[in-house]
Amino acid sequence: MATTLVSDKISQKPLVDSKAFPELPGTVVGGDGTYSYYNNSFYTRSAINVSKKEVDDAITRKLDVKALLSSTFSNTIRIADCGCAIGPNTFYAMKDLIETINHIYQSQCLSTSQTLLEFQVFFVDQPSNDYNTLFTSLPQDIKYFAAGVPGSFHQQMFPESFLHVVHSSYAFHWLSKVPDELVDKNSLAYNKGRILYPFGPVEVVNAYAGQFAKDLDKFLSARAKEMVK
Repeated sequence: MATTLVSDKISQKPLVDSKAFPELPGTVVGGDGTYSYYNNSFYTRSAINVSKKEVDDAITRKLDVKALLSSTFSNTIRIADCGCAIGPNTFYAMKDLIETINHIYQSQCLSTSQTLLEFQVFFVDQPSNDYNTLFTSLPQDIKYFAAGVPGSFHQQMFPESFLHVVHSSYAFHWLSKVPDELVDKNSLAYNKGRILYPFGPVEVVNAYAGQFAKDLDKFLSARAKEMVK
């Protein structure tokens, strides 16, 4: 790979008609058109499929359904998908999670309880996310109660001790802000006419790494408050 610089002459003629992309800062392209995330999310779905076993193993190890139900006197499991976008990948992920949790419940509790679990799924993304496409494409056979929660997952989005499971896939690369160094003209990481950063200065790497670390800390701190202890 090599650093890519874009000159004024090149940038005068866009490669793709900008009108094809609605202005949704910080979100994927909405709708179900040619350039939409809905029709261009095969690779992110592949990542969900590849990581399914690891996710299932983690839930099996960490989630004590029997203890949760006995402590909360409720048969409702609350799940949040942070960075849900507009589907369909989030639906596949939630279906897999619920199947895994139901399997755990059957092995831990069903012999002593005939109560079936109920599920609430909260789809979390930026307010500018295309929730219309998300919910109009919601599968008809879902086995959970669905709700949208608009906002940044870098902050607390739910009451304390509320969620049982939090899922996020292909979302952490969405930073909460552009690193300050990239817009500071006096910084060695200043972004001057560059749209890609392969082999960019180490200052650029450090700026992005620093912002990512801050955002990840905010994400984990918020989820620590929201998760049922």
